[in-house]
Amino acid sequence: MEKKQRKKREISENDLTDVGKMVRLARIQAGFSLRDLSENCGVPYFMISNIENGKAGTTIYTLSRIMSCLDKSIRDGFNDLNSFEM
Repeated sequence: MEKKQRKKREISENDLTDVGKMVRLARIQAGFSLRDLSENCGVPYFMISNIENGKAGTTIYTLSRIMSCLDKSIRDGFNDLNSFEM
């Protein structure tokens, strides 16, 4: 029996930008600086900065760690971002 190949979805610059905007908005709403967030969740400062600026993607695991430190789920973060941009 042959395994079906899943199509990989390409990640666009807009996807990276949306994730970055969501992280930045959640961080600012929580009152954290980049360094504070980095120290609290154990994710390097430069990585959070690159994510926020759309220069780097991230794994769901790392994104979940960041959002957990901000007391938000990933879903809530995107909902907040969509509400903020409207």
